[in-house]
Amino acid sequence: MLRMASPNWRPPVLTVSALAKRGIPEFWAEIERYRATMSASGEFEAKRRRQAVNWMWSLIDSGLRHYFREHPLVHAALPGLLLDVAEGRTTPGSAAYRLLYSLKA
Repeated sequence: MLRMASPNWRPPVLTVSALAKRGIPEFWAEIERYRATMSASGEFEAKRRRQAVNWMWSLIDSGLRHYFREHPLVHAALPGLLLDVAEGRTTPGSAAYRLLYSLKA
């Protein structure tokens, strides 16, 4: 039902219990095997690079959202526009454009 995430690795099914202290060495051996397999194919480093770029964009998105919400004109208009959208007095698009336009002011 799920597509494999990597052509180079098929995750094994293991039984592990930290409480019973069973299967931990085997689990760790699989982690090491995973890293070795993925590193040898170059996929491990490629995934880390993609994650770093995605993290950068996530931080940018978060920072922009914070800057946007704290902008004085947006901060003042946001509660009323949220209510207007929730009660159907304005469309989400209209409210969003109005808020975004206030950044130019």
